[in-house]
Amino acid sequence: SLKASKHKKCIELCSRALKLISSFQGDTITFESDHRTEVKLLLRRATSYNILGQDKEAKTDLDKCQQLEPRNPEAVSLLRKVNEKLTVRLYEQTNDEAKKLQGQRNFPDALKKYDECLRLTKKQTSFANLGVFVNKIACLLALDKHET
Repeated sequence: SLKASKHKKCIELCSRALKLISSFQGDTITFESDHRTEVKLLLRRATSYNILGQDKEAKTDLDKCQQLEPRNPEAVSLLRKVNEKLTVRLYEQTNDEAKKLQGQRNFPDALKKYDECLRLTKKQTSFANLGVFVNKIACLLALDKHET
């Protein structure tokens, strides 16, 4: 789409500009920067990565922003959103793996994955984790049945 192509172009241009800045800093011993330009470019590129669903790349740029300018409110806010998206994606992947292991009757490993899901969400008593708890109970009951 047109919007996606604009974000891809933004990523390309920001990457080129960051590369130039990096090469300039390496060649100049006395060069001192307040990093405003670099942070601005990293933020623009991270925003485009985020919009395109490239969250790992966005996180890399935002982590660099945090190193250069730890209190930048835009970077802090976007990093929080990106981390939430990455956590949700990891939760869903881990939950799917747990269900697969449970379906294969590998209950001990399924239990480990379900516990990982609960650690990821940190909402162990929330309605969202009800399915995880139900599946954990089913695994525990199946293990108890096999042990007796």
